[in-house]
Amino acid sequence: MRLGTKTDDEFLTSLNEKNKQIQNIFHEKIKKISKKYPVDVMLQDGTVKKQETFDVEKIHQVYDGFAKRLRDWVLDGISSTDDEGIRRNFIKLNTNAENCKISLHLSIQYHVVLFYQPNYEVMKKQKELSDFMDMTKKQEDELTQKSDHVILEKLRAEGYKDLDTQSLFEIFYRDDKIREKIMSEIELQTDGDLQKISQRKE
Repeated sequence: MRLGTKTDDEFLTSLNEKNKQIQNIFHEKIKKISKKYPVDVMLQDGTVKKQETFDVEKIHQVYDGFAKRLRDWVLDGISSTDDEGIRRNFIKLNTNAENCKISLHLSIQYHVVLFYQPNYEVMKKQKELSDFMDMTKKQEDELTQKSDHVILEKLRAEGYKDLDTQSLFEIFYRDDKIREKIMSEIELQTDGDLQKISQRKE
């Protein structure tokens, strides 16, 4: 029989009162230990933000306290689930009273959001990587501009004027000699820059 059901039985009525007292004590203790406090957590990209949590270990301390004080009760076990989204912590005890076996089952359920524990070495490396990528992108853009400038200067030296993208494509497609000459000049003038970028990426 589940306690809490209305009954005229004197023994069960007494148990119902005890059950209410236990519930009230348990609720008050859980309220205290589940007070949230802010902690630093790390996201996958290495950034850190504040997140509210509570100390789950204190739940087991409450359960241990119940088990030690209820000396005439037999502990069936303290257990927990490890589901990703919702977790539960249980305690089960039992005792015999008159011709009845009384089971006590207490549990708490809470939501879990998983984060990384802040690792400042990882954060430092993430920052270094981000800075490196920004610097490499900047250097590659500068190299592209330098290559474009070399192309235009060489074509102007060959007598070509007022060039657009389509004109450049047609010249490169038609004239192998000019194309090879310009590509050699680009490699000559940008080889050091390319090597620097390549070394940094390695």
